Amino acid sequence: EYFKYIQQMLAQRIKFLINANMERLLQILYRIDVPQAETDNAFNLGEVNQISNELARLIINRQLQKIDYAKKFYKK
Repeated sequence: EYFKYIQQMLAQRIKFLINANMERLLQILYRIDVPQAETDNAFNLGEVNQISNELARLIINRQLQKIDYAKKFYKK
């Protein structure tokens, strides 16, 4: 499934940022507007693979929400 593939690729990039540049990752999450409570829950998972997979899921879901909102807004 293409969604899973995108999520896996994004999770790999997130894992890299967790290890190499956490500040940059936090800036990206803020800019994408992933809710703080959800990112906190993801970081509380503890294990890097779980964290990166959950953050990837949250980012994709947030982007899909934005697309849905834009469709509704511009439809009017």
